[in-house]
Amino acid sequence: MQDAVEVGEPNDFMDSVSAEFIGNEGVDRAGLERLLKAQLLLNKKVAAQTGPMTVEMGEGGSTATVRFNVLLVGGTGALMPERGDMQEMVSGWRYEDGKWRVYSASWKPLGR
Repeated sequence: MQDAVEVGEPNDFMDSVSAEFIGNEGVDRAGLERLLKAQLLLNKKVAAQTGPMTVEMGEGGSTATVRFNVLLVGGTGALMPERGDMQEMVSGWRYEDGKWRVYSASWKPLGR
């Protein structure tokens, strides 16, 4: 998913998002896709750098919770990014049709 964002391929990113996705403030799958596409249009270059991830497997091994921090940067593609934001992420994953997909996510600025 990180690679898909960085090369500007929102469809590849969304392939790993469950049809039942729900995020902050009720953002659904379609809302997440619009948010992603808007960021890719706004920023010629988008990059994401994740910190260490903690994975907690659910009962039965078909769900997991993944926690990590991510630095999101964007801009015109020049040497220094114009915008940057450090977020604390918690995501819920489910094994669906032979593939792990994210079905929930919450994010907030790191330290809040």
